[in-house]
Amino acid sequence: MQKSVRYNEGHALFLSAVARKEGTKRGYLSKKTAENSRWHEKFFALYQNILFYSENEQSARPAGIYLLEGCTCERSPAPKMSTTGKEALEKQHYFLIVFGHDGQKPLELRTDEESECDEWVDAIQQASYSDIIIEREVLMQKYIHLVQIVETEKVAANQLRTQLEDQGTEIERLKSEPPWFPNWVTEQTLTTIIIIIIIMIIFFLIIMVYYMFDLMMALNKK
Repeated sequence: MQKSVRYNEGHALFLSAVARKEGTKRGYLSKKTAENSRWHEKFFALYQNILFYSENEQSARPAGIYLLEGCTCERSPAPKMSTTGKEALEKQHYFLIVFGHDGQKPLELRTDEESECDEWVDAIQQASYSDIIIEREVLMQKYIHLVQIVETEKVAANQLRTQLEDQGTEIERLKSEPPWFPNWVTEQTLTTIIIIIIIMIIFFLIIMVYYMFDLMMALNKK
């Protein structure tokens, strides 16, 4: 494993297992060896700002670990070779990881698909711990804002429930009070009584007018 990354073995195995299952980017890449400049296919898994590689996807133990914090990752041109191997090289897509640690050699990788190469470059460029912290802070602020909204809605809901309970109590109180008219008086009976009262008032007014008219006539005769 890469000596510049200081992890105990248990921690490294755990993170490697997480990366294989939940990594941001996973797949087979060809890795250029520093010893003889040959290319060997390995299984790579990116988790947060750590890049793991192993012999294959089923390997429980990573063959190497790279810490990507402070690194740069860019597409790179195909290496110059003889005319015989030129056609094969043109079908490969290369990218280079330059680490921010002193004395650490760049990591040269390649893929068969251009889209796959671009995806790896983008994923590694975003694999910064500081960026993860910033993103976490943004998500935390959104979470706090949502919690505040939920709490406000809870207060409003409690107030509304209290109002409904008060109204329900008032309705029950009004139902329990005796009515201002007897129970046997129906709506139709009440209407009839009101009409009779109005007729009696009109009749009384007619009598009063007639009486006043007679009184005025008697006064005029005198």
